[in-house]
Amino acid sequence: MPAKMQHMKVIQDDNGISLTSTNGAIYTLRMNRGPNLVNPEFNRAMRRAIETIEKEVDHPKSLVLTGNGKFFSNGLDLEFLQRS
Repeated sequence: MPAKMQHMKVIQDDNGISLTSTNGAIYTLRMNRGPNLVNPEFNRAMRRAIETIEKEVDHPKSLVLTGNGKFFSNGLDLEFLQRS
């Protein structure tokens, strides 16, 4: 018997942070911001994605967090910290 086809939809693409959903239960949050440095802009985009999930469904089955590129994240944005 063939496997049931999963429907994936793009919910949000915000500043290099994309959010997709498979059948409204499994969410994938993909970081696609080059080195995925953590700074206020990154934090705001992540927060908006998580708030979107909370508005969509009471209890998602899972949230997969992934990053494009060589590394998941290169950590804190040290250049931002030095400017602050």
